[in-house]
Amino acid sequence: MRFIISVFITVFSSLSFSNELTFEDGFIKSEYRIGDFDILEYNCDCTMQENKFFVEDLSKTYISYEIFDASKVSDKNFNKKNALLSASTEYFLKNKNLCDTQEKFKGNELYIFTLIPHNDSYCYELSGVIGSNGVNLTSQDIVIKLSSEIKVDKQYLFKNKNEDSKTKMYLIKGDKVEVLKEDKDWLYVIYRGKKEIRAWIPLSSVQ
Repeated sequence: MRFIISVFITVFSSLSFSNELTFEDGFIKSEYRIGDFDILEYNCDCTMQENKFFVEDLSKTYISYEIFDASKVSDKNFNKKNALLSASTEYFLKNKNLCDTQEKFKGNELYIFTLIPHNDSYCYELSGVIGSNGVNLTSQDIVIKLSSEIKVDKQYLFKNKNEDSKTKMYLIKGDKVEVLKEDKDWLYVIYRGKKEIRAWIPLSSVQ
């Protein structure tokens, strides 16, 4: 597999930017920080479905964003109220020579524009914004997951967002959960082990 690597650095006022490129399992791995966001990107000279972003908002350290695949997000499993990221794909951009990732930080929002694969005859365009309260879904949306990690040694699971609904099940430090909903001091999560478990946990367990 042949990689063509181009690094474009655009300097904006009050923008902190650093970039490091390495190879890992056939992917170009890029780590950098923009404003309050730490970004880990895996880019492949292949298809849009292989491109992945892991973004952590340093101002909200208990949640990280995983952006991957070119699958549609249905209204049933996408919480518009709590979503902080919207991403959409467009059809090919013909005769496009620039096929790389560009980022722009404005205010408290991070915009990601990705043109892939690295090919001088066509590209797909993937765009997203993190930090916006508005979510604009289209027919071609990216799968977005909000994930977190248990920080306490042992955390019991709750049927509801109150102490009286405590179950016998628990998670341990280092277990990763997918965050479905945040409600004040509680998170509604999925834990994917031997079987899928959905439950409430206190917000303090991931902080």
